Amino acid sequence: MSELHRQVQEYLTIRRAMGFKMERHEKLLRQFADYLATHDAATLTIEHALAWASSPNSADPRWWAARLSVVRGFAVHLHALDPAHQVPPHGLMPHGSRRTVPYPYTDREIAALVRAAGELSFPLRAATYQT
Repeated sequence: MSELHRQVQEYLTIRRAMGFKMERHEKLLRQFADYLATHDAATLTIEHALAWASSPNSADPRWWAARLSVVRGFAVHLHALDPAHQVPPHGLMPHGSRRTVPYPYTDREIAALVRAAGELSFPLRAATYQT
């Protein structure tokens, strides 16, 4: 077991002791430690974190941002133990959100909805939906 793999286990143990499940984190951090081992990296750098997080190339940028977020938490832990480890800054890999665009109903559409709700078969439900 490499030193980074041992530190991943230590980090997970501490976080779990604080009540976090860390199931997905464990899988991702082990993959990240494997990545660092294959690149003969003894310290966590922003470049390595970005290269690992942004793979595979075909993945959604939100997945990349999630992977980087997991690494960032681990990096903070490592940096506290040894300042040689770098912490990727927030916003390094923006992912944006896919929030639905709101639809503003017109007064006519609202009136039609209230009328349609009043035609429901159960009177209490009709009154509730109209309200």
